[in-house]
Amino acid sequence: MNHCPATWHRPALALILLVIVAATSSFAPQGETEEQRFFRAADETLAQVARITGLAPKHPIARSLKSREEIRAYIIAHLHEDLPPEKIRADQLALEKFGLIPKGFPLEKFTVDLLTEQVAALYDPKKKEFYIADWIPVELQRTIMAHELTHALQDQYFDLDKWLKEVRTNDDALLARTAVAEGSATAVMLEYLLAPQGKQVRDLPDAEELVRAGMLGQLETESAFGQAPRYLREALIFPYLDGVSFTQRFLARHGWKTFDTVFKNPPASSQEILHPEKYFDGARREAVSLPDLTKLVPPGWKRLDENIAGEFTTAAILKEFLDEKTATSSARPGSIGASDWSGDRYQVFENTAAGRTMVVFRTRWATPSAAQQFFEDYTRLLPKKYRRLQKTSSRPNRFVARTEDLGVFVRARGREVLVVEGAGPATFAKIERAVWPAKKPVPRAALRVPSSSSSVGLSPAGSSAAISAASAPLR
Repeated sequence: MNHCPATWHRPALALILLVIVAATSSFAPQGETEEQRFFRAADETLAQVARITGLAPKHPIARSLKSREEIRAYIIAHLHEDLPPEKIRADQLALEKFGLIPKGFPLEKFTVDLLTEQVAALYDPKKKEFYIADWIPVELQRTIMAHELTHALQDQYFDLDKWLKEVRTNDDALLARTAVAEGSATAVMLEYLLAPQGKQVRDLPDAEELVRAGMLGQLETESAFGQAPRYLREALIFPYLDGVSFTQRFLARHGWKTFDTVFKNPPASSQEILHPEKYFDGARREAVSLPDLTKLVPPGWKRLDENIAGEFTTAAILKEFLDEKTATSSARPGSIGASDWSGDRYQVFENTAAGRTMVVFRTRWATPSAAQQFFEDYTRLLPKKYRRLQKTSSRPNRFVARTEDLGVFVRARGREVLVVEGAGPATFAKIERAVWPAKKPVPRAALRVPSSSSSVGLSPAGSSAAISAASAPLR
């Protein structure tokens, strides 16, 4: 799921058409060509965006009119450039194994169809050029221009392409950075609309709900978005909705003057977007690692990816299979209980000959009780995930079952939960030992107290010295 199972969908900073469009009027000089009208509108919008953000253009922004076919060709080319087939394959299998998309779902086709269906204008951070759609009336494009020209200014100051690629091996961090870019551009778009009323985003009761109301009504009528699995729909709109909510919370505290600090010190995970207070407080996810498992799996298995799911995707897995009330709730995925998430890492393997996928998912939680809750929730969703599941062992911290895809194993230990799906018992035993190596017993010699010391009243310092001396290598 390079990036996380959630960032596959954004190959470039292409704006999915947010139809919160207000037709604005401006004086059009006589004899002005259509191209001149578009460019004048872009210049006027850029000036207002610069006033809102405080980011004055460092140099002129290249711009050009593009047809729908030209923009479609651009999106397809950059999708394959940024997400090569092997990455899309890894994302496909990981999403399927986590139960977030049906097996065989046409992920690549869906991505292309949706992006080319919805895009109205875009800024290319590689070529540093703003592409204007020539099939939409100029006065209906000004709002969209405000969004994309925000990206253009941010790029001049923060080098968006490089900034995003810094976390290209961490899907969750990439999702968080995308939410900063898209959320702040959406906030500028709202302020552009609010300007005639003398209001700002920080004055709104809830910017996210305003964007949701204007965005989803249009998107849900479109074939690609409306027919997509719920997770893909939520992952697609997360950077805009939760991103604008994060931005609004930041602006309420500091305003646009210091928003550059968010690019210089960006949120490290989707958790910090879902819960901005964690970002403000300087909280960071814990680094969770997995050992090299390639030598522990049977012959024929190939590791496709190692990545981080993050709170957003971890919660989405629960939301996909828990009770109907939870599954249909409009609440953010983070509300299900994954806010106690502290870190994770997963690896996905494929056995092409057998047509099987295996995933190893190690999670860490804020407390042992939170880990236990996740363990219980995860074991509760498994019968809904698999058509055939035969439980073979169930203890308060260990669950084992046979499924149509070999076996599933869930193990809780302290603040961690280890999930392995698609493996056999012997493979799971090897993985468990590699993830949680047994503590080596203390040598007997280290436990002896030298005869010259009395065991009565021995101080802690004396004990340490005695153990150190007794543990020294014999010469």
